[in-house]
Amino acid sequence: MKIFKTFFFGIILLLFIGCKGEESKEVTITGKIKGELPEKVEYTLPSEGAFIYEFKKSVKPDSLGQFSIKMELQETAFVKLMIREKLNITIVAEPHKNYEVNFDLTKEDSPPKYEIHCETKSAQHLYNKLPNPSHIQVAARPFFKDSVASLIKSKIDDLKTKDLSKFNDLLAKDSISQSMYDFIKLDRDYYYSGIQGTVAFIKFLQNERQEGLFTEDIKQMWEETFKNNLLTRPDFQKTLWGNALAENYLFYKGYEEVSFDIDEFKKLNTNTFYTKKVFQDAEKYLENHILESFKAVYLYTELFQKNYQKEFVSIYENFKTYYPKSVYIQYLEPMIAPVITFNDKAKQPFSKDVNFVSNHENMNNFDDVLSHFRGKKLYVDVWATWCGPCKKEFKHKDNLHKVLKEKDVELLYISIDREEKKQQWKDMIKFYNLEGNHIITNKKLSENLREIYGKSGSLSIPWYILVDENGAIVKKHAVRPSKLEKLKEELTLLN
Repeated sequence: MKIFKTFFFGIILLLFIGCKGEESKEVTITGKIKGELPEKVEYTLPSEGAFIYEFKKSVKPDSLGQFSIKMELQETAFVKLMIREKLNITIVAEPHKNYEVNFDLTKEDSPPKYEIHCETKSAQHLYNKLPNPSHIQVAARPFFKDSVASLIKSKIDDLKTKDLSKFNDLLAKDSISQSMYDFIKLDRDYYYSGIQGTVAFIKFLQNERQEGLFTEDIKQMWEETFKNNLLTRPDFQKTLWGNALAENYLFYKGYEEVSFDIDEFKKLNTNTFYTKKVFQDAEKYLENHILESFKAVYLYTELFQKNYQKEFVSIYENFKTYYPKSVYIQYLEPMIAPVITFNDKAKQPFSKDVNFVSNHENMNNFDDVLSHFRGKKLYVDVWATWCGPCKKEFKHKDNLHKVLKEKDVELLYISIDREEKKQQWKDMIKFYNLEGNHIITNKKLSENLREIYGKSGSLSIPWYILVDENGAIVKKHAVRPSKLEKLKEELTLLN
């Protein structure tokens, strides 16, 4: 089961947004960038009225830092602008409006400020301060310790009321249109419903390790999450959080089918490719008018996480056959080629420098693992085949190897994948040519690592650990390979 996918975004930049009324439905976003110019400005383009963060286009600023984006909008929509993956801003764009966005990137050592100049200045500013994390589970995390369903719901309702209160004031003053207010409210409805459903889902999964977390009240709360029209509305696709809620609904229906018996669920789906099951459940439980976008986003997200199972090829071909004129094909097509390459490489032998630690199947805690490496200094990389950020770090492995060799430090990869992912784990080691020592955890070792991580059973990966030759952890949360200079400093702790 995928728990954390990790993805992503800092929002601090100098911004000036100006807008004026227009007769045409064409929306123009122009702007200028001060400071070091990026290669491109990425932006989301509403596709058939759907906001889909993963589907982006880009424009190149000219030598003066100026750029221009044009699009047709029939209704209010989200448009997100991104620079270098670290700076992003969301425009709540309305038809008949033009927008000017000026970025100031001159301050490298301190977070730049931003200002918004527009007839909807306050609303744009407020929306960009609302919580919009990289994944709905990040938003749900603060509620994982709460055990009373009524308290969880009350806290969530209070947060939503707080989010909307200032927009209510703006609407009362005619500072924003009714359509803009309704659109932002709808977005918050999806967001907070998604949080409520996700809290229940996580408690259901954690109940396997700690019985008593998934109470009847929590189950009832999960069911109540969907007692509204959010998953049947024709404008479902226009929000930031519609797909997150839909995915949570499919989790609920899938476990409801087996009376929330997780062992029975595993038994029935042991030999089923999970994405295929998601698509089958989507066809069974979701409205037809949202199926195309839901499937496209789900498939793209799986491929973006660099999951390379060969089954994705046939799933994509089926999607293309069923939706031959889909606007989403242009985004999915480039993501399939690496899947084919991956499966070709999986047929090749392992590199001679790949070492599978002997008897690792019987290592039930981290001390068991470290006893195997007594007398050696270690840089430990805890990862999983489903973790996109983990795999993104692998592109720095060659430089990492050089530094570790200079410091006489061995590299140990520990995968927290489940047993059924074992072949995918081995294939991925081949694909990325991960030279070093390898272990895949059993259930006890996985639980022990969660205890060591120290966040109430949660584990965020990639996770890196420095261990000295005596088997002592000297840095429980070491920096990642992409921050090599900082890592060099931390490696001195092993001297």
